[in-house]
Amino acid sequence: MVRRLISRRPSAAGIVAVLALVLALGGTATAAQLISGKDIRNGSVTGKDVKGKSIGAGKIKLDKLGGDQIDESKLGKVPAAVAADTAANATTAATAADASAIGGVPASAVVRNVEYVTGSSIGNTTTRQAFAGCPAGKQVIGGMAAINGGSTADVFLQRSQSANGQTQWYAQARVHGAPHAGWDVTATAICANVD
Repeated sequence: MVRRLISRRPSAAGIVAVLALVLALGGTATAAQLISGKDIRNGSVTGKDVKGKSIGAGKIKLDKLGGDQIDESKLGKVPAAVAADTAANATTAATAADASAIGGVPASAVVRNVEYVTGSSIGNTTTRQAFAGCPAGKQVIGGMAAINGGSTADVFLQRSQSANGQTQWYAQARVHGAPHAGWDVTATAICANVD
């Protein structure tokens, strides 16, 4: 009897049954290995087809989520906003009574009748000075100097400052190297009535 079982061939039905069993057990694993993202047509998988919370942050492209998809109440504070919570003078601009006042005095009462006065230079081809004087009753509140001409590459400004008790603006320029003509210096005084 043992000899009979060994020499017997398997039947066709037995082969089909074993094959069906193998396919049933390994079929889903084989399908997962054979189907990739390249095989799925764009737009064919929708949000309903994806299991909730199954897509991690690393799988989402930057700037692809908007306000509708983000729950802002779960977001932390922006790092730069943390400093604003402790700013000492954060309300100063909102509570300023008069931004156009200087020490409580309106700016128009401090500086009035601004006027620009320009003076041309005196001197030689090495050093030149210029003075710009304010009219009577006005003071220098600022000034500037300029080097002019076509040959100024080696000319530099030495001084630009108020002078003579804040009634003039003084400028001085000098040639660095061999003296030459073709340049000038001007001084401009910014004058005003100051109370």
